[in-house]
Amino acid sequence: MKRLSKMGDDDGAGADDDDTLENDAAEMEDNKNAASCEDDVSDDTGGDVYSLDGFDEESLSTPSHQPSGVERSDPSKVSSDRRSRGSRQRSLQKDDTNKNAAEENPNVEEPTIASDDKTLENDGEKPEEPEEETVAPPLPTPAPPEEDRPKRTLNLSSKLSIHECKLKGKRVLMRVDFNVPMKNGVITNNQRIEATLPTIKYARKKGAKSVVLMSHLGRPDGQVKPEFTLKAVALALQKLLKKPVTFLDDCVGPAVEAACANPKKGTVILLENLRFHVEEEGSGLDATGQTIIAGPEEIKAFRESLTKLGDVYINDAFGTAHRAHSSVVGCNLPQRAAGLLMKKEITSFAKVLEDPKRPLLAILGGAKVSDKIFLIENLLDKVNEMIIGGGMAFTFLKTLYDMPIGDSLFDKEGALLVPRLMEKAKDRGVTIHLPVDFIIADAFAEDANSGKSDLENGVPEGMMGLDVGEETNKRFADVIERARTIVWNGPPGVFELDKFASGTQAMMEAVVRVTRKGATTIIGGGDTATCAKKFQAEDKVTHVSTGGGASLELLEGKILPGIDSLSQASTKKSDLDKLKIEQCDLEGQRVLMRVDFNVSMKEGAITNNQRIAAALPTIQYALDKGAKSVVIMSHLGRPNGHPKSKFSLKIVAEELETLLGKNVIFLPNCVGGDVVEACEDPWPGSVILLENLRFHPEEEGIGFIDGEWRKPSPEAVQEFRNGLSMLGDVYINDAFGTAHRAHSSVVGITANKKACGMLMRKELDFFERILETPERPLLAILGGAKISDKIPLIVNLLDVVDEMIIGGGMAFTFLKELRGMAIGDSLYDKGGAEMVHEIMERAERNGVQIHLPEDFITADKFADDAALGVGDVAVGIPEGWMGLDVGPLSRARFADVIAKAKTVVWNGPPGVFEMDNFSEGTKSMMDAIVQATEAGVLTIVCGGDTATCCKKFKTEDKVSHVSTGGGASLELLEGNTLPGVAALDPNPDVQV
Repeated sequence: MKRLSKMGDDDGAGADDDDTLENDAAEMEDNKNAASCEDDVSDDTGGDVYSLDGFDEESLSTPSHQPSGVERSDPSKVSSDRRSRGSRQRSLQKDDTNKNAAEENPNVEEPTIASDDKTLENDGEKPEEPEEETVAPPLPTPAPPEEDRPKRTLNLSSKLSIHECKLKGKRVLMRVDFNVPMKNGVITNNQRIEATLPTIKYARKKGAKSVVLMSHLGRPDGQVKPEFTLKAVALALQKLLKKPVTFLDDCVGPAVEAACANPKKGTVILLENLRFHVEEEGSGLDATGQTIIAGPEEIKAFRESLTKLGDVYINDAFGTAHRAHSSVVGCNLPQRAAGLLMKKEITSFAKVLEDPKRPLLAILGGAKVSDKIFLIENLLDKVNEMIIGGGMAFTFLKTLYDMPIGDSLFDKEGALLVPRLMEKAKDRGVTIHLPVDFIIADAFAEDANSGKSDLENGVPEGMMGLDVGEETNKRFADVIERARTIVWNGPPGVFELDKFASGTQAMMEAVVRVTRKGATTIIGGGDTATCAKKFQAEDKVTHVSTGGGASLELLEGKILPGIDSLSQASTKKSDLDKLKIEQCDLEGQRVLMRVDFNVSMKEGAITNNQRIAAALPTIQYALDKGAKSVVIMSHLGRPNGHPKSKFSLKIVAEELETLLGKNVIFLPNCVGGDVVEACEDPWPGSVILLENLRFHPEEEGIGFIDGEWRKPSPEAVQEFRNGLSMLGDVYINDAFGTAHRAHSSVVGITANKKACGMLMRKELDFFERILETPERPLLAILGGAKISDKIPLIVNLLDVVDEMIIGGGMAFTFLKELRGMAIGDSLYDKGGAEMVHEIMERAERNGVQIHLPEDFITADKFADDAALGVGDVAVGIPEGWMGLDVGPLSRARFADVIAKAKTVVWNGPPGVFEMDNFSEGTKSMMDAIVQATEAGVLTIVCGGDTATCCKKFKTEDKVSHVSTGGGASLELLEGNTLPGVAALDPNPDVQV
């Protein structure tokens, strides 16, 4: 018989170890039970089946050597897990009842599972009576008062990642999670092996000398047990990796150290099961079932032997991060970094715990309040709203409203905690949402008699609540709809039974909907991950955690040893993290603001006021914060250093007044005595617009005066800058489009505070995410006519990105040089051609894959009415014809590359999109970018022609960000420092 979780009791809550088969349980009939995995795992799991029967050991390089020199002596439990709770004795009776069966390896047959004081028999056999009476562990104690809690927190975003490590020529020692489900020596699901491939491949691509993999499998309890060998995993990995894998029959000792000391470049080595040694977990069992504990010296020797196997340590096993096991915390290498899987987990939880977009919503389920007390208490300090469902909702409803709950779950101990939790929610301004109606049943079974009830009528005796009702679904959906960040741990009903799954399904659908709209949605492993699998939503939310227990402890505010032990990333301040207007006290201050009002005009009329409208939020913010005045300065056109009426900003002042709904004072100059007097003590709340800055040659540092270009003297430039500086107390730059110009209004203002406005901040935030903290794979898409025009851009991005698509005219120079392709009259950059091989060599050194077009749409002239043709790399383009767009094969391939990326930066279209006959390649790429954005990928379009693409295809609001500064964005991507950004004050909140 099988045990089903009652009302969303997320198995992470009681996880004893590393959630060994938390994902695998999903393969075991949707995680309906945690009993005998050997019996319950089916073979049709979607993964390839690998059998140890007939295992071809010759296909793996397996050096023979003597057993490890590290003695297998009495290990001690080095982590504070529940199995060692209350005991440090050398001889303890083995107590299987304290182990979480969901974490057992499927090779181990579980004798029994108990549910609600009723023992469920396994295959008709009763469990053996224990030799001694066992005492159930006490319920978790209430959280201590806040002042008594440890103050140290885990800074997730500060941890070193594999991308920041130089791996070339290094031996990479990697902790992975190969704890796969097996049946009769057969791997029934290889998902965990597949999940590690990107990190392994990345290390090899970056030139690692070797990748030494270490993992556990099941619970051998410190003994060598053939059923737990990783040999079958080695074969499966070899097939998936399509590279030889060397399998070693131990994980420590002189022979292992020798095999890993100087391997051939690119070697992949898999060590034998770490848990064959008691020193890994710290404790184990001897042949008689007695607990043995490893001494400190034995653990130290074990860890030192592991450490000798690599030069850089990578942890890619989030599911074990909450355990202080030797392979998790004991590899003392200079660099200890997160792998790609671990980094994804860390980044995702940082979005919830460190810098969430708000409103932040927590959705919690589970059987008992007392099981989730630490989780609820910690999240009440962070969230704006909280939904409580599952079995524990009935404890809240009975305690708060004295609602009859029939035979529904009631947590007597947890009921004592409810008033305190509600009081804390009130103090923190957190709204808690509880169910208002229910689906009830007379039995915990699919064929139970069911009905409906609500808060007013309660649940009658003999019935139990197993799901939420329709009204609750609507209310919860409304709460979810307004959230910007969601973390979900525990379903609202017994989703494993279809009859009681509608509440969980409705909630999942609501979460998927807001994900499409840009919300960050994190599912915290365990039963909730199984929900995502059941309702096919795993790829429709932002992130599904691979570690139920680890994710739960993170959300509870605990320090995870496996993350805590990773090295800190560079503490260098970001050059793009600047003081923000929101960090400035503007009350009573004169705010001098540089904006970009360089609007398009025709015959003296503004044809597009978008740039004016874009500045309104920053202007209005300053006014709302009590600024005495907002003095606005801008340029318009190119008057070249002297007044020209057609470039006057007077018409802009009128448009600004209309949009702002407030009087705007226009001054006919930007410096001088009259301007200083007007701005010295204005009426509170005044908005003043200065005349065009570029009417003065001192703004740009040059002017066309009396028929020739002249530079003003340094003294004149300084006097101009001083004149501007006198007009305000706080300087705000909100003109990203001019940030790459060292003009006087951009770099020459002296003020108490110099900060970025909201537009500037948005630009800097997005480019920081690309250049300094990208989620990977990071893809750059580059177009353009000449390679020589894009050399600095390409070279800098090759040090940053993982993949690069090169299109546009410059692609033909690459194809001619690399493949000898005939390109006809297509663009060819002779100067850039000399750089092609150097670029490709740099890409290879950095492990960056460059994608070039394979086929083309050709034309006999550069015109929309040209005769059309097709070509490809093999056939080439004939003389008299030119390639003006990419063909269908290239479009499909580029779309596939985009779909696999997590961050995309795009500068330059792949074809002549301005002409409809040659726009399909660009439109196809734009469609792929939009689709990726909907899937949660960060997509940034970098101004210029690419921004025009967005406008043409009406996708400006369908990508993450369209930069307002073509030149500024290009220079940032080239690795240049922007003068307008460098001139701003650094963010004082950043800790170094």
